[in-house]
Amino acid sequence: MFAVLIVLSLEGGAPGGCRSWRERTKKMSILHIEAISSSWYGGDTMIDQSQLRECPSFPGYSVSLSGDVISHKRRLGTGWVIDDTRQRVLIKRRGRDDYWMINLCVSGRKRHVPLHRLVADAFLGPRPAGNIIRHLDGNADNNDPSNLCYGTIDDNIADQKLHGRFRDGTSHHNAKFSVVDILDIRAKAKSGLGVRELAKEYNVAEGTIS
Repeated sequence: MFAVLIVLSLEGGAPGGCRSWRERTKKMSILHIEAISSSWYGGDTMIDQSQLRECPSFPGYSVSLSGDVISHKRRLGTGWVIDDTRQRVLIKRRGRDDYWMINLCVSGRKRHVPLHRLVADAFLGPRPAGNIIRHLDGNADNNDPSNLCYGTIDDNIADQKLHGRFRDGTSHHNAKFSVVDILDIRAKAKSGLGVRELAKEYNVAEGTIS
C-alpha cells in the first residue's frame, strides 16, 4: 500500500498535467498494486497440467506434485468462473490448531480448508464418510501424498500413541475418572447396568457417564 501511495502522489504532482506522464504513472500504480497483491495472495504461474491433480470435492482448485494449491478461478462480472488456463498459487497460513490452512472460495463463501485435506482430496480421492486424514509419520507439516491416508478415529489414536503424541482425558486436571474407572464403567454398562446406577455409584452427574 505504501508503494501505491508514492506513485499516486507522483501522479498528482505531474508537471503541467501532462497526459503522457499521468498515463505512465497510472501504469506504474497498477504494476505496484499487482505486485502487492501477489505478495499477499500468491501470483499467477504456469504449471504443466501433468503436474496437477484436481480436487474433486473443491471444483476450480488443484494441487501440484510439489504441494502447492492452485486456483483456476477468475472474476466474471460479480461472480467467479473456472478457467483452466488460469493458475494462481494460493498462500498457506498457520491455523489455530497449527495445521497449514488455505483460503478458498466455495459456493460464493470464503472457507478455510486444511492443506492436508486438499492434498488428500486431489491424490487419494474424496474422503470416505466417517473417516479422517492421518499423517503416517506423525508430522503434521509433512503433507506429501505418500504420508497421508484415510482412516478411522481409532486408527488416528493408534498413530498418536505410536508417535508419543496421544493424550487421553484422564490427564486433564478436571478429569473425573482414571483409566481403570473408565474400563470398569464400560464393562458394567455392557453387563446391563444403567446410566443412573453408574452415576450414583461413581458420584457424578448422569451426563458425565453418558
